[in-house]
Amino acid sequence: MKLKSACLLGLILFFTCKIITLAQLSEFSAEGFRAIDEITTEKSPAPPTNIKTTDKKNDDGTSIAISWTKSADDGNGAKNVGYNILRKSP
Repeated sequence: MKLKSACLLGLILFFTCKIITLAQLSEFSAEGFRAIDEITTEKSPAPPTNIKTTDKKNDDGTSIAISWTKSADDGNGAKNVGYNILRKSP
């Protein structure tokens, strides 16, 4: 995973994305989820591109929207169910 940064309203934000498969999600909550197809991949997909951040209007100043284009090899055949987005303030 690569650490990305963006500047929004004079604030520098650092964030990274991690793709979560259904099998990985079930590791965290075995009671609530179970793996339908556990798939092992040999490599991680390429990172997403065109990462953009925009201010969320009419909030208390603590929210942003993040969008991206997933890579062509996103999931390598796995059933991805989401991304983890981690934020760190400088």
